[in-house]
Amino acid sequence: MTKSQVGAAGRLLREMVAARRDGASAGAERGAAPRVVERARPARSVAAKVAAVGGVDDQTAALLRELTGRHLGADVGRWCGVYDALGGHRGGLPELLAAPPVAPVADDTLRPPAPRSVHHTLGLLLEHAEPEHAAAALAALPERVTTELLAGGTPPGAALLTAVVGHGDSRTRAALARHPRLDTRVLARLAAIGDAQVVAAVYRNPRTTQSLRRTIVQRLDTVPLDEALRA
Repeated sequence: MTKSQVGAAGRLLREMVAARRDGASAGAERGAAPRVVERARPARSVAAKVAAVGGVDDQTAALLRELTGRHLGADVGRWCGVYDALGGHRGGLPELLAAPPVAPVADDTLRPPAPRSVHHTLGLLLEHAEPEHAAAALAALPERVTTELLAGGTPPGAALLTAVVGHGDSRTRAALARHPRLDTRVLARLAAIGDAQVVAAVYRNPRTTQSLRRTIVQRLDTVPLDEALRA
């Protein structure tokens, strides 16, 4: 065997070893997200750490659905209590969700703004709750929270969109309709609901097409003009 052949064989062997190592690493990474949900501390860091290991896979989604269904469900008081506790809880997320409920903090209580990580992790839980439960929780949470989750940043995921469009109240639907990056098809679905407050938010959204605005104006006999548009 010539030196060049020996060199080529050596390179091939090194590449095969590296590929096997990378494959094993990728396999471990794929299984990392559920462990993050179970073990990450503090609890509010879960959403960021799940994203860092590749996002929610099927196993992680099933775990999050099980946790929200078992510990939160349709109990809006529990959802509000989890939001209040996320900022200061030093333990893990499953521990926080399983803890005895605490009385929610009054909405007019003065307190420092919650870190963004609180909203991101709360949003992750809402994404994996039943649509009716997520919509009820959003309606009960303080307005600053629904604004953060629905009206800015990265647009909500498909599950949360379904929850709000299909089951939300006027306040949460209007918050969603104000999102500057919302898909125009979602804006059309919101406008079709026929809620004057929501329609006003859709009309003012910069992504709303002129065609949809004309449709809104043509329906003024059935959907009265909201005060926000009279101003």
